[in-house]
Amino acid sequence: MDRFIRHDHERLDGYSETRLARIWRIQEFVHWMMDLVNTPGLGTPAAPFLHRVQMARLERVIASPSYGAAFLEDYIGYW
Repeated sequence: MDRFIRHDHERLDGYSETRLARIWRIQEFVHWMMDLVNTPGLGTPAAPFLHRVQMARLERVIASPSYGAAFLEDYIGYW
């Protein structure tokens, strides 16, 4: 509205840069979540290691109140 009411283009001109940080944070969370819920490296030599990493992440979400809260904030978009 600033652009039309006050002829101020500053907020609109900076919108992409302002939103880019949030977009990358969402991308990082989606990548992390996909690694958490999908079968890692099935049939590869790395599968046992990747599975343990996956389980460690899940255990951390469950066991740590602060980590769990951060997970929920990212999951529901509260930031």
